[in-house]
Amino acid sequence: MSVSLVLIPLALPAIPILLGLRAALGKEGFQKLIDSIQVKVPTSLASREQLVKVVTAAKLDIQPWAGGLKTHFRGTSQFFTWEFDGQRWYAVFAKPITQEMVAQVINDIEGRSGERIFSAVTATPSSKVIAQSASIPTNFRDEALLLKVLIDAGAKPARDAQGTIRCSFQGTTLRFVRGPSQVYEAIVQNAINADPVFQHLSTLEDDYRRCVQAATYQQIKASIADKNMTLESEDVLEDNSIVLTLNIQEHR
Repeated sequence: MSVSLVLIPLALPAIPILLGLRAALGKEGFQKLIDSIQVKVPTSLASREQLVKVVTAAKLDIQPWAGGLKTHFRGTSQFFTWEFDGQRWYAVFAKPITQEMVAQVINDIEGRSGERIFSAVTATPSSKVIAQSASIPTNFRDEALLLKVLIDAGAKPARDAQGTIRCSFQGTTLRFVRGPSQVYEAIVQNAINADPVFQHLSTLEDDYRRCVQAATYQQIKASIADKNMTLESEDVLEDNSIVLTLNIQEHR
């Protein structure tokens, strides 16, 4: 008998690190940081219904996310968000997204609608956020995986006898200290410009999430033989979900 097992991509919550950043920087500093890593593209659309209509007509998804809306780039798990300022909708792209991906989205939506939807791109100004010392909650639990992502990022981490992991990034000292709940906190020290440091922490969390996914995937595959099952096929879907079709050997 064959059964299919779907491994949904693991999504560690972004809320802890965002709350930590807000606490460390204050409301104004936090908003400056968010603005510095975004590009907002205004549209001519004034209603949610108009937005949903043109996006779905372009065969793109649009779905609720964190109190707002998001749309995935075609064929990837990456997405951008939509923001309403009370008068019109904006497409909000993170700065690491390539210009080609943004252009493709604009072409898809405007090409299908047959009219000009987007206005000129407005890049929000980069800010210099100062945080001499800050404690940021993270999603890191596994010490070995945390050390791996730091090494892969070229951070050259060092672990002391108390289990604290230290490294540096652009002149800023980062200390990872395990808290009472066994989750690490990132202690940021001597950060003159905190923008790249906090962006670096977000990137590390993304890398850590992928490592956790990979480790879970390997553990499941390794346990298949011990449970009287064989792997019949393996497929990776567009959203990076993995479908494992297993053959269960029935005992007679």
